[in-house]
Amino acid sequence: MLSCFKRIRVLTYSVLCCAYPLVGHAQHVDDHLEPSRGGLFEDRRYQPFHTAIQQVLFAGLSDKPLARIVVVPAFAPEYLVSVEQNAGTYTVISRVCQQQVRAALREHPARRVTAQTRMATLPEPLATAVVAVIRQALSQTQYPAPAPRYQLDGTTYYFMAFQRWAGWWNGQTWSPDSDTRMRALVELVAHLKELTADPSNQQRQVDLNQEATQLMARLMSK
Repeated sequence: MLSCFKRIRVLTYSVLCCAYPLVGHAQHVDDHLEPSRGGLFEDRRYQPFHTAIQQVLFAGLSDKPLARIVVVPAFAPEYLVSVEQNAGTYTVISRVCQQQVRAALREHPARRVTAQTRMATLPEPLATAVVAVIRQALSQTQYPAPAPRYQLDGTTYYFMAFQRWAGWWNGQTWSPDSDTRMRALVELVAHLKELTADPSNQQRQVDLNQEATQLMARLMSK
């Protein structure tokens, strides 16, 4: 009986030793955006969802935004933040689904989800700083290391920007760890969304400009 317990202890120790490296790789998150899959390469099961998201969130917006982010939480309504320029005026637009599109497709496939749209005018220096930092993050997009990763509940952030002569750039991140550049990036997006709810808040604009400047320094220091 004693030898049996010893064998169990040895086996348990061996399994733990093998498991720890996997856990370490699973928890490691590269601090950069990863490429977003195009329609030709995505799982066909997700195509109706992505089509519905575009119909709800992109309707009436510029087809060449300076920067655009689509945020897809696991258990909350999806939303968009878009920085656009029209006739020399810069605006930030937020559009929040009134119901989670994923849930609506599952429960009532024929029902169209509505969304609430808000916007705020951006001073040119702030708009330039925000767009620059998002494009810098996109320019550093890399494929992830080939290691086991477990992404269950969380939020996916899809970043995109249209640049003349370069076309579309895109990248994504999933629930970035605290104290990372990607966490700072998604917090910048959240603060832009908050600005659309309080567009006359001058202090928030100042804070956003400082936030974008600091993040750009972090991205450039790589």
